[in-house]
Amino acid sequence: MFTTATSDNDAQFGGGVYVTEDCAGFIEETDFQGNYATDEGGGICVVDANFFVINYCSITENKSQLGGGIFAMSSPKLYIMDCNIAEHST
Repeated sequence: MFTTATSDNDAQFGGGVYVTEDCAGFIEETDFQGNYATDEGGGICVVDANFFVINYCSITENKSQLGGGIFAMSSPKLYIMDCNIAEHST
């Protein structure tokens, strides 16, 4: 995912995007704002990803039960670099 925006979405996991099971890839220069997840990861949820990079993103004003901005679990090669992560609620 490159240079895009995801906003005002609803989902059970990863209101903005849900990355799971052996996924490898990147998200760059993307805005995640005002997304909602009923369970985990209002903006982004990453679970069991192999290799994933989140770079130069703005992740703001998202909401979920766990990880308002980002929820990550069992993803040992998750890299988050040069991102603005702010103003979330759980």
